[in-house]
Amino acid sequence: MTWPTHLLERARRAPDLDLCAVPGSTPVVAFGDPVEARIATLGINPSSAEFLDASGALLAGDQRRLATLDSLGVTRHDALTREHAEAIVDDCASYFDRRPYRWFTPLDDIMREALGASFHDRSACHLDLVQTATSPLWGALPADIQDDLLRADLPFLRQQLVETPFDVVVVNGQSARRAVERAGLVRWHHVHTLDGPPKADVFVGHTRSTRWVAWTCNLQSQHGALTHCDDLARLLASHAAPGRPAGSAPADTPPRRRTPTRTTTPRPAATAAADNDSGPMPRGLHFTSKSELVGYLASWLERSSHDTIGDIGTYGGSAWATIDSEVGVIGLNRDTTRSAVEAFVASARNGLRSCRGFLPSAAQGVGSV
Repeated sequence: MTWPTHLLERARRAPDLDLCAVPGSTPVVAFGDPVEARIATLGINPSSAEFLDASGALLAGDQRRLATLDSLGVTRHDALTREHAEAIVDDCASYFDRRPYRWFTPLDDIMREALGASFHDRSACHLDLVQTATSPLWGALPADIQDDLLRADLPFLRQQLVETPFDVVVVNGQSARRAVERAGLVRWHHVHTLDGPPKADVFVGHTRSTRWVAWTCNLQSQHGALTHCDDLARLLASHAAPGRPAGSAPADTPPRRRTPTRTTTPRPAATAAADNDSGPMPRGLHFTSKSELVGYLASWLERSSHDTIGDIGTYGGSAWATIDSEVGVIGLNRDTTRSAVEAFVASARNGLRSCRGFLPSAAQGVGSV
């Protein structure tokens, strides 16, 4: 099909390597069909895992999820033609026909139950405030780089929301909700709180004919958040119903409190993270890179006032979390102090002011054993 001009123009705009864009990647104008979809979920920016494998190489062949410079047969973004731009948008629109990242599964489940929509039948798509995948991940980027990325990419999202006025926009997670609010995209009204852990606040808003619904728990990375899926689906169905004034109470009974499941099995930091309380980090997190570690620790510092990363008890020197490094797996002691974490995050972020040449390394100096 012939795509709208604003999508093609954005597809041809080169990602800025000085702002930590993944080299060889292309702009992600949407995950799924941004024209046919009537429901959209909204996040901050694409994961680098959409373009890179575990070794940091660009995905290729049947492992590729989205267009890359290599797949397009060019070496520079300024060589992209209109035909290349159409291929980039084609790959975005058909993303869920290939091998979509499992990150989208809980959102798809909630939309199917609440709205009868799905990424897989093109009735829903996913958009981002920033269309550029970055390495390191968003949470590990210095604040000035985050600001520059938002400043560069928000105008496109605004135009996208005008050109394709979705019936419902769903925002997952506190960071994305706050970013949407700061960008002035919608005015939020708090409507419900789900007990935790983790606690989850639910917000609604509206712009023209579009209903907006947001929750503060992060389904993909926050430990225990998936226990809220049934309640979030019911709230989404209620507040996204046509004709309901923004901020009004749902017609059904309040969601039930569910007892979250707990596990002592070590879990990847990419799929279990930021709890919404002021306590220590969850025990057993494993980080596969320094960027993951920095991003998580920065988030933990923002929400927690705890003096150490772990619950010290009578075993202050034992490992609480682990990270892969060039010399093997390194443990982070449960008695690692908040001040040590602050110094480590600050040092890592200062080293990322220029993102060219960034390589993960061992998290030495943060309580390794």
